[in-house]
Amino acid sequence: MARLAATPPLAGARFAALARELDEGAHRAPPPRRRPVGTLAATASSGSPIAPGGELTVDRDGLPGLVAGAVVTGRRCGTSEVEVRIARFGDRRDLWARALDRSDRTVVAMGPFRPEGDDAVALLLVPPDAMGRVALEVTERPGDEPASAALSTVTRAVQEGVAAARAERLGDRRAALGAWHRCAHAWAAAGDPARAEDARRLASQLRGPRSSWPERVVPPLVVDRLLAGLGP
Repeated sequence: MARLAATPPLAGARFAALARELDEGAHRAPPPRRRPVGTLAATASSGSPIAPGGELTVDRDGLPGLVAGAVVTGRRCGTSEVEVRIARFGDRRDLWARALDRSDRTVVAMGPFRPEGDDAVALLLVPPDAMGRVALEVTERPGDEPASAALSTVTRAVQEGVAAARAERLGDRRAALGAWHRCAHAWAAAGDPARAEDARRLASQLRGPRSSWPERVVPPLVVDRLLAGLGP
């Protein structure tokens, strides 16, 4: 208190009182208020809650090659964790999963597929505030820019047509009709009404037993049976 001795008595008393308060913690800043755990993660920018374990959209437009007909699922399994799973393709080591922001198709997360039993599984870490806007995709070329929305629509139309033709060859009328209708919808969305009408016409030909279907429907190919899990 050597310095306080030379100050006026009133000022010295105030300094001494302040020193005691500082020693006792009276002027410590209150701890910051913490946001409840999971609030940000559970609410997307739109304000819609997303529960862990919920299904996430998988963009099938870019599914490569032999996995085009595979069962591909995506789900949220934690605050920021997303799992993408390809059933029965555990032997594929050349595939990656990417999470895209649907608003501008920006890549917000990516990760390679690893075998997990018979399946291939990729785990992505997605920013919690983007969780409500993500679409998932599978690619062989993770360094490429995501396709534009227009190209994705055309790709979806082509792939739905491929799926419809495969279902026809396997004799699965219900699956073929669904794929042809989705194909028609995609072509219409892409601004090609002629191809949309072609898809609807092909669907309309699948009436009655298979024996009455048009000659264009050939017996199943080996790849059809393999993708359907029926063996060669």
